[in-house]
Amino acid sequence: MKKLKIIASSLLLIFGMGSMYSCDVAPTDALMEIIKEDLGFIPVIANFTLASPTASATAPTAGTNCTFDLRYWSEGEIDRVQFWVKLGTADPVLVDDRPYAPAFSNISKTDSLLINYTIPAALPVGTVVGMEARVTNKNLPNFPVTRTVNVTVR
Repeated sequence: MKKLKIIASSLLLIFGMGSMYSCDVAPTDALMEIIKEDLGFIPVIANFTLASPTASATAPTAGTNCTFDLRYWSEGEIDRVQFWVKLGTADPVLVDDRPYAPAFSNISKTDSLLINYTIPAALPVGTVVGMEARVTNKNLPNFPVTRTVNVTVR
């Protein structure tokens, strides 16, 4: 009887450890491995910020020219970089679409790209302007990586 308790406890412990291990695996890990093996690598956006007016300044007003700074890289071959803007609750609109051009920065160890966008003069105060960067690799056009910077008009 004592041996039966020890065997049952051991089996319960083994199954318990196996179930805890399975919780550590994200549901998309297998998908990412398949993408890497079959098609290549997904790009990485290291940073996307509002470069000017600077963060220490007050929020921009309508009609202000803003500069956004994108830092990105990829182990695969980058195809395109797109910028979309969303004004308030409106649908996003493509404002810039350019093929990849190498612009490696020794400081950040990434490619860097600046985009200028003038906030429309007719926007009311409090409107949120969302600038979205999308980076796409050549072999993975259906898997763009995005990052958004939101600016509130004052």
